Amino acid sequence: NGSLQQGRLSLQVPGSGELEVDFSIPDVASGTESPVRGRVQIALGDLAFINRLQGVFDDVQGALDVDLSLAGTLADPVFEGSASMRSAHLENRASGLKFSDIELSGKITPDARSLLSGRFRSGDGEGRLNLDVRFGDMMSPELRLGLRGESLTIVDVPELRVVADPDITLLWQDRMLEIDGRLAIPSARLAPVYLPEASVLESQDVYIVAGELPHQAPEQARRKPLRLRGELEVELGQDVMVDLDLAR
Repeated sequence: NGSLQQGRLSLQVPGSGELEVDFSIPDVASGTESPVRGRVQIALGDLAFINRLQGVFDDVQGALDVDLSLAGTLADPVFEGSASMRSAHLENRASGLKFSDIELSGKITPDARSLLSGRFRSGDGEGRLNLDVRFGDMMSPELRLGLRGESLTIVDVPELRVVADPDITLLWQDRMLEIDGRLAIPSARLAPVYLPEASVLESQDVYIVAGELPHQAPEQARRKPLRLRGELEVELGQDVMVDLDLAR
């Protein structure tokens, strides 16, 4: 009689877990404006499959649980509920960056926001996270991350080791990253292999004898994939050491 009384979508993630959606559509004849009711459950016991989907971290582990109610219409669904990440681990071997014992939990609100907070460990230090993700525009979500910690090992390789006490806020919006706050570095070791080389600029008496420099770069060359702005105070402590060939 024009009513979908029960529907079920089940998606298995091999070796990790599953996503299940139970729903009903009381008035199918209304098309995309039909109201929808239901429940969404995501239970992933192993996040290792993410390693194949991204190129930042070499190792991703942990468990993710999401429990949401589904309302609204087919064209504009509304989700509300809870989400948590347990015993998570992120590692980038090239930099020696390791985030372990990540515990995040929070809620997803009807206005398309995810509010999560929690803690993690890096080296001998412990950090705290506050995450606010807004999905008003699904193609361009807004992400705000508050990060605080003490004695966090940010980089740990033979030629470079950095320990930091961050108190910063990161905002990602419309392909722009905004960084504000304070970054104290009580301890660091910097070896010559990581020192940047000096730039070589044209001398003022250089003349171009063939061709000409373009007045404007092509549109694609001018377009930058990431815009960066903000104000970040960096403080170096007494145990920051730069080891050169002839001096320290």
